[in-house]
This record gives sequence, structure tokens and C-alpha cells, in this order.
Amino acid sequence: MTFSAEIMNFTLYLLRAGVSLSRPGEDQRGVSRNRAIVMGHLIRTMKLYECFVEHACADKREICMIFSRLLLETLIRLRYPLGARRASFKHFVLISYRPEKEHLADLEEKKRWRPLIPIEHRILASVKNHLRADRITQRQLRQNRNWDLDNKNFRAILQELGIDKGYS
Repeated sequence: MTFSAEIMNFTLYLLRAGVSLSRPGEDQRGVSRNRAIVMGHLIRTMKLYECFVEHACADKREICMIFSRLLLETLIRLRYPLGARRASFKHFVLISYRPEKEHLADLEEKKRWRPLIPIEHRILASVKNHLRADRITQRQLRQNRNWDLDNKNFRAILQELGIDKGYS
């Protein structure tokens, strides 16, 4: 187990180094939206792997199985947009607004019955600003009924990647 733990810790070190190298330099401000999506998945992978290693070293196999599945799903969700068309990134941004769609509907309902309080006005303005920045109209958000990436569920994504046999 000691040798395995050393290999897993070294792998975690390499993963952290890779993530830190992918950040923009001091002279740059922020990253592109597509790059942020990829980096977000990489950071999630790093955190899940860190928890996996921690529980593996503590000999907690059941929890390790949970983290291994989460790791696999995160890596598949990372790999799919990298091989898909550019519109997949745009669609990923749209489906990430699912909670905001519910916020908008809730605030609009409240607005019909009473004046909004200041915090609700700020939330409404914030959501609208983010939508504008991502070039998503409120109409597009309201009309979206399918929250799957490229209208594919996880099994369809696995089939497209050619790895649907080993996942159940």
C-alpha cells in the first residue's frame, strides 16, 4: 500500500502542477470561456482525485468507489467537449444557467404580486448581466427544455466517445 500511496501522491502532484501551469500569466486578466470550462473540469478532477487518495490511504474502499465513479464521470464530461464541435461549449454555457432560469421565474412571479426588495433587484440585475455577457437571451433560456449537453444524455456521450461498454 505504501508504494501505491506514493504513486498516487506523485500523480496528484503532477495533476496540480498541470492545473497551475494552465492558469494565465501575471500580465493577462482572466481566461476565455472555453478555457474556463476545461479548467473547471480539471480542477474538479484534481479535487476528486485528492479525496480519492486520502480515502484510499485511510483504507476506506466504499468511499473510494464513490470517488472513482465521480472521477470517471468528470473526465468523460471533460473529454467530450474537447472532441466535439465548438458549439458544444456554447451549449454547455447555456445549460449551466439552469438555476438562474429558476431564479428568474421565481423573481418574475414575486414581481407580479409585490415590489421586489433590494436584494432581489440585485439578483435580477446580476443574472441579466451574466446572460448578456454570455450572449444568451432570456427568451433562449426560457425556451430551453433539454438540459443535456448537445441534447445527449450521459449514455449517448459515452457511445459517441466509444467507451459505453465498461460503464453501468
